[in-house]
Amino acid sequence: MFHPIIPCLLGFVFLLYKQHNRARGRQYPPGPKPEYYFFNDIPRVKSWLVYTELAKTYGPIFRLRTIKDDIVVLNTREAVEDVLVQRSNNYSSRPSIPLTDLMGWSWNLAFMPYADKWRKHRALIHKCFRPQASLSYRPLTLAHSARYSIHS
Repeated sequence: MFHPIIPCLLGFVFLLYKQHNRARGRQYPPGPKPEYYFFNDIPRVKSWLVYTELAKTYGPIFRLRTIKDDIVVLNTREAVEDVLVQRSNNYSSRPSIPLTDLMGWSWNLAFMPYADKWRKHRALIHKCFRPQASLSYRPLTLAHSARYSIHS
């Protein structure tokens, strides 16, 4: 029989392997190495001060690594506009979820990738649900509420 520590060691080795290979094929900006491998070292208190100090060393765009994720920090307005506005097609899309296609939910705006089809759907929703558009629905709403109202 196996010793009970063997599955724990195998899990630990798997985590190390996954951590080592997760960035393969991706280019991340530079950033500090995590101080604690098993603890989330993302600043939580007065994080803007920590990020300002890190930006002096690593530049306006840097990466923070945790056990599970790589977090890219945009520390200046120019960096935010460059990445999220000018390069939005590269970085602002949603992840592909194959299950949405299988369930027939690919039409849903919440699951669509950021592209021309998404922009058209969003414009249509904005046109139909803005506050001014709701005024045009008032006669229809009143007619239906009168139709279904309970008379005493």
